Amino acid sequence: MLEKPQDIERFQVHLLKSLNHKIIIKFYSSWDDERNKTINIITQLFTSGNLRWYSKKHRKVDIKAEKGRARQILMGLDYLHSHNPPIIHEDLKCDNIFINGNCGKVRIGDGSTKDESLDCCRNT
Repeated sequence: MLEKPQDIERFQVHLLKSLNHKIIIKFYSSWDDERNKTINIITQLFTSGNLRWYSKKHRKVDIKAEKGRARQILMGLDYLHSHNPPIIHEDLKCDNIFINGNCGKVRIGDGSTKDESLDCCRNT
């Protein structure tokens, strides 16, 4: 069992590295910053930002586009939950859904900048 916070964080980075699905944000690299006692992660960039920001900027609701985004999110969750044991995203919200507004593609990730940013996913 993982007890130390740094061991849990390393396990979660390992878990993120292992995910490979078109709806899960791509993981590229990570490194430990010993001086600041942080783990830095580089992921795929979505220039339209997260779903919260995008929805505030584009107030007009397009039901067809919303349905498409909902389907994509459900596909990503199905992928996470299909692992054995299932991977549970414990912080799914508009801030953690990233969007490419031009083509309507979304990705599930974690946009947190706090120290607990890796706590979003756990393997139960």
